[in-house]
Amino acid sequence: MHTKTSWVGRLRWRHATLTLLVIGILLWASVRLSDLPPQVNLAVNARGALVLSVFGGVEPEPLDRTGLPERVRQRLETYLTRLSAFASRLPEPAPGTPEHLAWVARVRVERAIVALIDVPGIADQAATFAAGAQIAPEWTDASGGPLTEARDAEAYLEAHPTTPLKPYLWLFLMHRYKAAIPRLRSEGAHEADVNAVATTYARYRALAAGFSDPLIGLIAGDIDNVASVDPVRRTAPPGGQHRVR
Repeated sequence: MHTKTSWVGRLRWRHATLTLLVIGILLWASVRLSDLPPQVNLAVNARGALVLSVFGGVEPEPLDRTGLPERVRQRLETYLTRLSAFASRLPEPAPGTPEHLAWVARVRVERAIVALIDVPGIADQAATFAAGAQIAPEWTDASGGPLTEARDAEAYLEAHPTTPLKPYLWLFLMHRYKAAIPRLRSEGAHEADVNAVATTYARYRALAAGFSDPLIGLIAGDIDNVASVDPVRRTAPPGGQHRVR
């Protein structure tokens, strides 16, 4: 009887220990993943608002930030403050001219870089990049437009591997490659070519999602979630407030 009682006691002790261990693992996992659900929810609820803010050049709809961690809220506020305070360093051509349309497209890029990346000298670097990059005022339905811009950005990354513009350029490349995929399909491109672009897109998505700045990951999620980036690419000239609230 004593032996049986001891055996039952040991079994119960082991069961209790195992239960506590499982609970501990679950609690540990919940802490490690505590930032993930709010970020995923934000990307889902954004419905293109972040993409519009970064690439569209117009004010997006208010963004629901319910449940976001405080550090993510603060990061959004910093982004919005820098966006509102932005002043282009690119000389503005006469309004209504083709040069002015090209300037509008370049200023969108310049402004997004300055708003997203807070490092010394970023305004000058943003202006230099925007002035020299392949940026079209608007795309046609051909895949060449976004693909040309994407390959130009990749060449810049290859030539400047330590550039602070890198996280923005990952998002830029996601945006351009996502725009290219349906165009390639409509052109009857070989599926292997479409898959190659999709694989490249996924690589930049992984880089952006894994970056230390949570806002970069949120924007990557928003790009990934929108059905098409075309409506947020073809928009009005810059001007006015850009709020994501």
